[in-house]
Amino acid sequence: MNAIGIENLRRPYAEGGVNLLDVRARNDAVALTVLQSYMKSPPERPVWAYLVDHIFRLCAVRRYQTVDSSLLINPFVQSWDVYTQAKGLPLVFKRMYSTGRKYSVSIHAWSPQVALQLKMPYWWHVGTKGKLVSVYNDKWGKCIQRTHHLSSVGDLLAHANKNQAATCSERVNCACINCIEDRALGCEHPPKCRRNAGKKLSNLLDIWNPLKASQYIAVGAQPQIPGQDPEWTPVVPMHENYAYPHEAARIFTLDAFSTCRPTLNNEHMNNDIAPSSSAEGAQVITVWTDGSCSDNGTKYAAAGSGLWYHAQNARNRAIRLPGEYLTNNIAEVMAVIAAIQDNGNVPCLRIITD
Repeated sequence: MNAIGIENLRRPYAEGGVNLLDVRARNDAVALTVLQSYMKSPPERPVWAYLVDHIFRLCAVRRYQTVDSSLLINPFVQSWDVYTQAKGLPLVFKRMYSTGRKYSVSIHAWSPQVALQLKMPYWWHVGTKGKLVSVYNDKWGKCIQRTHHLSSVGDLLAHANKNQAATCSERVNCACINCIEDRALGCEHPPKCRRNAGKKLSNLLDIWNPLKASQYIAVGAQPQIPGQDPEWTPVVPMHENYAYPHEAARIFTLDAFSTCRPTLNNEHMNNDIAPSSSAEGAQVITVWTDGSCSDNGTKYAAAGSGLWYHAQNARNRAIRLPGEYLTNNIAEVMAVIAAIQDNGNVPCLRIITD
């Protein structure tokens, strides 16, 4: 008897399969549903999610426990990992965490506004530079963590700004009210501690640093790029409004069409409609998107996105992205966003991307 491939058995009856349940996909879907509830922001966030935060904190990989444990807020909002073999980690949450990592659930914002920047946890920030300007656990870093208990970017910024008070002499024996209160907490030299807090903000990429917010282009403005190729289409950065960091979490994975290739059928060369249709019989517009970046993630990064419908199609285009510290992931996402914006009134749009 000849063996039948499992993928064939999972196909619908009309395609010669038996609609066999994909148990792994089903389990992943269940785990992602649990993760979706876990990542909800207040007041919708369930009570059990806060307990899971504590469990994950206790099970953090040792290298991430260099900061005070209370500063490990959420592994999907920050960049620390959970040790999945820890004895105290319940199976359901182990599966939830592992599935989230499998599908690259993480914080992603194209152009975060200051409100989100300030609410982001500072320690193990997702936008931390590869090489720290100021290490976490120097003398003042420990003071910021354990004496002042500063957790978010906004906390550090407010602490650093205390030195700007007109009454602060920035001396160890300063008699201003802020310095008196900080010394009462146990801070040895409040002005130095605050200067260090400001320096630590330089650990963040400019896109996440509220001190750099003014350099970003306002909504509706057309960016001017020196030496811009006239055949490239400039794109205006999008500004998302998130009340909590959890709301900026995204999932990235290959879709069912990831193995498709562009059609070269001459019949469709100048037609936006791909030779496919939806389950309801409506024709589907198919667009292939891609993004790339040189000097990935650095100040000198140059990134671009591309949309491809069909050979010689007038809607095929390239997009040059403005800004610094761009990455290939940003370019990929912007290509998808551009495809959606180009086809806002299309009932059935199929985007094929990697």
